[in-house]
Amino acid sequence: MDRNRVHYYSQYDLSIEWNLQQIEELLQDFDASGFIKDLNDIIELYHIKKHIDYGNHLLTWNENYINNLKSTVNTFPRIIVMYLRRLSNEALYDQYKLLDWRYIESFWEIISHYDILDLLDEAFLNNVLDEEENLRPILQQEKIVNKFTTYLRSKMMCNSLSAHILLDQYVRKGLNDRDRAYFFPSTLTTEDKEEIIIGLLNQDEPNLNYVRLVKQVKDSSNQIILTPSTRLLAESVEKDLNDKLREKAIVIKSSYCIEYDRSDNVPSTRIELREDGFKQVHSWEYIKGLNKTQKILVFSGLFGLIGEDSIISLVNKDYETDALESVLASRDHSRNAYFMNESCRLNNALALDNTFLYSQVLLSTDERLESLVKTLYESHFKEDYGYTTFPLILPDEDADWMAKCRTIIPELDSVSKQYDLFIKEGDLDPRLFQLEKPSLTTDVKSLFENKYYEINGFPMELWEPMCFLYKMGEVLHVVNGFDTTGIENFHDFITRYEVPYSVYTDFRKGKIDKLISRGYIRVDEQGILRLANVPAIKILGCLWRNRAISYWHHDKPIRELLDEWKNEGLLKTDDHLLCESERNLFSYYLNKSQYTNGPDIRNRYAHGSIPAGGDMNIHAKNYYTLMMLLILLLLKIEDEFRIGLFIVQENIPIKN
Repeated sequence: MDRNRVHYYSQYDLSIEWNLQQIEELLQDFDASGFIKDLNDIIELYHIKKHIDYGNHLLTWNENYINNLKSTVNTFPRIIVMYLRRLSNEALYDQYKLLDWRYIESFWEIISHYDILDLLDEAFLNNVLDEEENLRPILQQEKIVNKFTTYLRSKMMCNSLSAHILLDQYVRKGLNDRDRAYFFPSTLTTEDKEEIIIGLLNQDEPNLNYVRLVKQVKDSSNQIILTPSTRLLAESVEKDLNDKLREKAIVIKSSYCIEYDRSDNVPSTRIELREDGFKQVHSWEYIKGLNKTQKILVFSGLFGLIGEDSIISLVNKDYETDALESVLASRDHSRNAYFMNESCRLNNALALDNTFLYSQVLLSTDERLESLVKTLYESHFKEDYGYTTFPLILPDEDADWMAKCRTIIPELDSVSKQYDLFIKEGDLDPRLFQLEKPSLTTDVKSLFENKYYEINGFPMELWEPMCFLYKMGEVLHVVNGFDTTGIENFHDFITRYEVPYSVYTDFRKGKIDKLISRGYIRVDEQGILRLANVPAIKILGCLWRNRAISYWHHDKPIRELLDEWKNEGLLKTDDHLLCESERNLFSYYLNKSQYTNGPDIRNRYAHGSIPAGGDMNIHAKNYYTLMMLLILLLLKIEDEFRIGLFIVQENIPIKN
């Protein structure tokens, strides 16, 4: 190929501006007979049309020029179809073999899109599949699959990559909007699919990423159903592959540790960097000076388990996932799995270790973590907020770890059920409590119907400016002449520097102009970009970082704007005690109803799925995980009571 061809990837691809420049050059005095030499040229016309149809244009293009372009590209479908119909089957295959690899998928898309399936037959498909064995682009076209259903089933049953395609469709979490859906022959049964999966597991060296996906399959009658023996086989294969990988791997260790400093006049907590990681240091004297309630509330600030808007900081946050991590994770990450990026993994590990070490430190002061939790729940909530609870039964100190887990699980459920009943009825009636159905932590409601505000669907009025301002991949903060070390997005860039509007190319100015037209930023008298609508920008920032914003943690101007956006249908409210990301975290730890990769702690102990004995270290870890979740639940209830007091003291009317 003698030049780089036009290609449409997506509306968020960084190559759009370059492609538009190419289109401008190619379509100058466009003549189809002179332009078209082979199938590559035909498919390039298809991609040019996609760009124009999606409304992509350069700022230098005026309305008349754009209209002329639209008229030109509207002739392309006829040109494309006529060219393909003039080719014999042999000539079509000869030209197919010479396609730019980026255009392979588009060939099958064109056949389906323009409904010219009569150009295909099994002989043509055999030639293609004998050459490259690539079923993917064919299975992306539903019309083609429906026409050749029996033939394609037979090909899938003997194709070594069929399992990969099945897992990509049903299990693997999509990386971006370029990920395409697959369609499978109607004759392909669930038994066929399991046979294909077993074939993958029985390969000499199966792809480890896909073996991991097999473990995360969630049975569905219209997708994949795996027997326990197949799942056990997947676990065995994964273990063998992991062992082989460790033998060859070069390991770079990064570590952290937690210490308590007994010195006087030191910060309550601090971070000390080390060559191989960091050390978190808490003040012993600070801890000693706290009362019983405060010794539990330290989990919020001192240990960092609660963050912005009193949202649990242990949840996975998409914006903390870098591009490389997203790509690597997509290989073995299921849509039915809870994804933890490296930051989330570290935060959860650190929180768990803080919980364990803190419990040991308290013992040296003749206090138990369990007793402090009990005091907070039974006494603090009653005395300070008027919330009278039922007694909290926590395990005895000398109980074994399995028994401790089995004791605390019903209490976690009880705390959830009590608060949910309190929200519904206004008090806790023991008789009614006994009759009420159990309440999962993830089902518990909030005191406030407008507790959280979340984006309602995908309104471009919010998503587009939010991405422009805060998404690293928009790279609006990458400009020659500025040191952007440590700056990850456009918002931080124009906050730190005085950035002239003039430094941007025409295509990037188009994005900035959208922010200006919507009132998020402005250009001052000196031509410098400035933030404009501060309440709106703060809301977008919270939504970007947390996917939710806690209504009552913000001042009146922000609350009013939240209500305005809700009335416009841009936002929706969530009336749960936990916001969606927090509920997801609890679901990950406690059961497998939502995620397939969690420890399933609640169900395993509550339903007797763990045999007596076993590894006590695992039981101990599970116990402190449960303690951590219980404390987090109490901190969320505490936050609601504080909000309620604030509303009462300020005499603020509640709008639901």
